[in-house]
Amino acid sequence: MHDVQTIDHDKQQQREQTRARQIRGLAEFYRNPDEGGAQVIDDLAECAVREGWQVSRFREELRKLGLTGASGGRGAYGGRRLINARYLAELLGYSERALWPALPRLEARGFPPRIRLTERTARWDLDQVEAWLAALEAA
Repeated sequence: MHDVQTIDHDKQQQREQTRARQIRGLAEFYRNPDEGGAQVIDDLAECAVREGWQVSRFREELRKLGLTGASGGRGAYGGRRLINARYLAELLGYSERALWPALPRLEARGFPPRIRLTERTARWDLDQVEAWLAALEAA
């Protein structure tokens, strides 16, 4: 019986650590020191972690404070246009399935880094991707 309790406790701890990483990752995604609000976002993230908020509640609180912009963060990080893997694959001429194995090779050739939103969600800065493609064409 004690072993089951230990396993349950370990699973609960692991879930809490994952949730905390997701919240802190979102805080970093939305933070933009040039536009202000960075300290508010950091403080809110720490409060969310401490009080055990779900990630969805953290996003909602950011929206209420006007810190996420109209399109889920777009205005809060300097107006960068982020694209998902499906759009990136289209842009590069890959299928979405073939993109993921190709990314390490592309990154080794200077491809722009992923912006991690959560452990399983990544986006890319469209302007950086377009600049990388333009540089390839010019070479």
